[in-house]
Formats: sequence, C-alpha cells, structure tokens
Amino acid sequence: MITTEGTESYGASGDEVACVLDELAMPSNIVNRLEATRALDGTQTGTWDGYEATWNYHPNSGMNLTITLVDA
Repeated sequence: MITTEGTESYGASGDEVACVLDELAMPSNIVNRLEATRALDGTQTGTWDGYEATWNYHPNSGMNLTITLVDA
C-alpha cells in the first residue's frame, strides 16, 4: 500500500508514486483517473496486465493506493 502526502499527513511524494506506476506499466487511462480522483469519488479501481489498483483520496490524508497481483 502506498500513502501519499496530505495537508495533515506525511507520505510518498508524487514523483515516488509516479516511479512505482511507471515500473508497473500502469496504463495512462488509469493514471489519469488516479490523478483526477476527488474525495467525493469514493474508492476507485482499475485493472491491467495482471494487476489491480484500488485507491481513494482526501486532501487531508492524501491518497491510499493498493496494487495487487491478480490471477491472469
């Protein structure tokens, strides 16, 4: 699980998260959804090439992102 910085919490920087997503070859359509997620959107999911990402966001606590391997 990756937790990013929020206004009231510490966590991974945007550059650190981008590095992980790049290494996992997350498609740009999922990256775009991830970057556009608002607190009101609730939990979001995306799948690609044997991975599943689940995330949510709040400006105070940042983003919580979990990436898991799924059976191909």
